[in-house]
Amino acid sequence: MLSNHEDVYSIFQDLGKNLPNLIQIFVIGGAAMQYYNLKDATKDIDIVCMNQEERTKLIESALKSGFEMTLPEQSHKNLDGLGRIAIKGPHTVDIFAGTIRGSYKLNSAMRKRA
Repeated sequence: MLSNHEDVYSIFQDLGKNLPNLIQIFVIGGAAMQYYNLKDATKDIDIVCMNQEERTKLIESALKSGFEMTLPEQSHKNLDGLGRIAIKGPHTVDIFAGTIRGSYKLNSAMRKRA
C-alpha cells in the first residue's frame, strides 16, 4: 500500500534511474487520485507509456533497478495494454503502452490535459 507522496516518488526514481534517455509517462488510477488528494492510499501505480518502445525502455530500467517482472494475472485479462507488472518489495507498478482497456487509449486530448 502506498500512502504518501514520498513512497510514490521513490518508486519513480527507482524506475527511471537507469533510463538511457527521458521518456514521457502518464500516471492514472489511484496514484493520480492520491496526487490530487482525492484518495489517501493506493495499492499500486498505473503508468501509461506513449508506446511499446518506451514501455520496453522503462521495463529494462526497472529490471536494472531491482524490480522483478511478472505477467498479468487472469484477473487483469481485460486490460489490453498491460504487458508487464513491476514488483519491488511490497510495491507494484502496472506498465501500459498506449492502450489501457479496449477503446480507452492514451490520446492527444488526454496528453494535452495532462
